[in-house]
Amino acid sequence: MTILNHKDIYKARLLQQFKSSTNLIALIDALIEGQGELETVLDQLLTQRSVETAIGLQLDIIGEIVGQPRSILDTTGLEFFGYAGAAGDIDGYGTITDSTLGARYRGASEETGVFRELGDTEYRIFIKAKIFKNVKNVTIPDLQDAIVYMLGEGSVVSVLEEYPAKANLTIISQIPVSTAQLLVANDAIPRPAGVGWGTITFSTGDGGVFAFSGFGGLGSTFGEIEDPTVGGTFAEII
Repeated sequence: MTILNHKDIYKARLLQQFKSSTNLIALIDALIEGQGELETVLDQLLTQRSVETAIGLQLDIIGEIVGQPRSILDTTGLEFFGYAGAAGDIDGYGTITDSTLGARYRGASEETGVFRELGDTEYRIFIKAKIFKNVKNVTIPDLQDAIVYMLGEGSVVSVLEEYPAKANLTIISQIPVSTAQLLVANDAIPRPAGVGWGTITFSTGDGGVFAFSGFGGLGSTFGEIEDPTVGGTFAEII
């Protein structure tokens, strides 16, 4: 929708003998004052109502409809001491000679994360994820299509089922790793009912992730010194 300059249009349509009439021009300006702003608002109602185009408050309304708040728990910046296999962001023991190693103990009543407001770009991904999570009957192909829709065209997804009720997920996408970590931390990635995620790996590489034979899905091989385009990149477990 093209936003028109109504003042210029009205003035251009005046008869020649009235074009120099300051009183008439002032009257026209007063009568049509605000029409441009009103047209801008109407244009937003037409073009900013979808998940792809909505911004700010419009996006908040869509999030409210699907049940996805803009405020989410962010645990990516908090790291505590933990033993291998413990859930969350953990680190091991420190050393006497290097105070930068290791992580501190978490208090019994201390939160493991902080709530923060998502920006429109991140929030849009969470809303898309929530839309698919609201649909209970999801097959593996549906799930792959859903994640590509969430993260944008060009994203590649591989889901490998693991008996009896688990699946390993590999994602190649250009979204920031921090956004992928937020999705995992808030259990926002949709999955079939009764199926839990095993390992979730993420990479921004275009040539697939590095994997040994038998991995399947998006696995690629070693690179070559003579050709840097060959081979896959190391994925990050999130």
